[in-house]
Amino acid sequence: MDDSFLLKIIETMPCGVLVWRLDQIKDESKLRLTFFNEKASDYTGITPTNQNQTIGRVLDLSASEKLLNLSKQVLLAQKDLTLEEFKIKDSYGNTNIYKLHVYPLNSEYVAVYLYKFNSDKSSVFDLPRSPLSNLISKLETYKIASNEE
Repeated sequence: MDDSFLLKIIETMPCGVLVWRLDQIKDESKLRLTFFNEKASDYTGITPTNQNQTIGRVLDLSASEKLLNLSKQVLLAQKDLTLEEFKIKDSYGNTNIYKLHVYPLNSEYVAVYLYKFNSDKSSVFDLPRSPLSNLISKLETYKIASNEE
């Protein structure tokens, strides 16, 4: 399976996918957005201009502080974390509620999966964790290797 096929799968997933890189665990300002799919853009208002920006410039203050702390925990423990309710303000000022999964991809990268709740807080579409993490990890490894050449 080639990488463009994997990218197409991630791009068309019914959940938001954000990949963040924390260059230095002690320097919290270094958590940068490295990848996001179309659904994450729909949910949050993130655009290509947000690529490589720090978390505080991408998400609202409350969400960015919480996600930064979660990302640090996940990277240090190298163990995934799930929050049943996570609030993010979109670019229109609306607060949306998500189920959030944060997974370590390696010692610097975390993948964040956003599953949006319906207005009545009924269950959201959920995907198995491991295959999804494996796809993202493969893609990120490919992107890292491409950038180093």
